[in-house]
Amino acid sequence: MTRVARILMFPALLATCAAAGQTADAGAKASLIHAYGALHTIYYAEQTYKLDHPQDGFSKDLNTLADMGWVDAAFACGAASCEVKGYKFRYQRLGQDKFRLTAIPLAQRDDPDFGKYPPAMEIDEGGDLRPADMEWPPKEPSQDAAIEKLRTYNTAEMNYAMQYPDIGFSADLESLGSGPDPLAESNAQQAGLVIAPMACPGSVCEDNGYRVTYIRLNKNHYTIVARPLKFGEGGLLSFYTDETAVIRSTVEDRAPTADDPPVTSLDGTPIK
Repeated sequence: MTRVARILMFPALLATCAAAGQTADAGAKASLIHAYGALHTIYYAEQTYKLDHPQDGFSKDLNTLADMGWVDAAFACGAASCEVKGYKFRYQRLGQDKFRLTAIPLAQRDDPDFGKYPPAMEIDEGGDLRPADMEWPPKEPSQDAAIEKLRTYNTAEMNYAMQYPDIGFSADLESLGSGPDPLAESNAQQAGLVIAPMACPGSVCEDNGYRVTYIRLNKNHYTIVARPLKFGEGGLLSFYTDETAVIRSTVEDRAPTADDPPVTSLDGTPIK
């Protein structure tokens, strides 16, 4: 396909997707047809940009494509994610010759419309559309690490409460560590249940793009929240867990709560 032909396709694709999206939006929160068309429209725009700017390769963000009129102005969101017709779109430039564009439905698993659409879709420089992840919500390496930290903290808290039943759950994250002397006998202030980097002073840890905050409500209840330090860059998901050990998440830029849906495996089983 020539560069001119690609450019002429953009308005037609946008118009077709918008019309289809209006119909889908009336009956569902997520518009699969619009997302599918948008991914391909942006793909063709990226290929054309690269042809016109061989020294730069693919664009640095979707703002560039929107400014040139090659994608809808709704995608002029820079490096951050865009919410368009029921989907959260995120563009990642992975190098001069590589990019990744992901579309994540805003509908959660407890939404009656969720089952009508794939959990997430992505397209890259090769142009092949595929599922973005085998789990919901789709995760990135830093998000995987945040989930594993929460699982570790949950296990440590359960063990702590069993070892010190009069205290219950720990006063803070520092109490779960070993203190300055890892060979010292464990006690309620130095339980030796997590490695030193996770036993942060007080109840806040920052690592791998996430801030983890622990709150002891009483001897039988606690909450742990993990949020990206830079939403949309270090991660798109914020996580919540408590003494139930169920890990919950939200794709919104806010503190997650016990009312958010659980992170699940492909068969819908909550991850603990």
